[in-house]
Amino acid sequence: MVSEDAEAPFADLHTLLHEFREMLEGTFTSLGFPTIRHEQFLEVRAEHFAMACRMQAVQKKLPRVFQQISDFEKTWIRYFAYSAVGFTVFAYLLSCVFMRQIEHIDAEVKRQRYVRT
Repeated sequence: MVSEDAEAPFADLHTLLHEFREMLEGTFTSLGFPTIRHEQFLEVRAEHFAMACRMQAVQKKLPRVFQQISDFEKTWIRYFAYSAVGFTVFAYLLSCVFMRQIEHIDAEVKRQRYVRT
């Protein structure tokens, strides 16, 4: 189940991929071929899986975006578009890496707001 009130962007996709990796591990274990030796590493592996899947999705789309930008006639528009795409991709990759921390911060803010009222 994915929460509908997630504040972090792409948190629902990240959670879905995380849980999918845990389900895959459960299937591997039931077949007798676990990929993780200790149960405590399942969370870390699932988190890395979700992060890598989200990063791979962006990496597949970048060549087409860069090709479209290279077709711009005016140089200043082309540089501006490259900068905007670069900044957006950098922010997205940071959100991939730090999704768990963003979710913890969001939960703490909600908890403090609840305690004050």
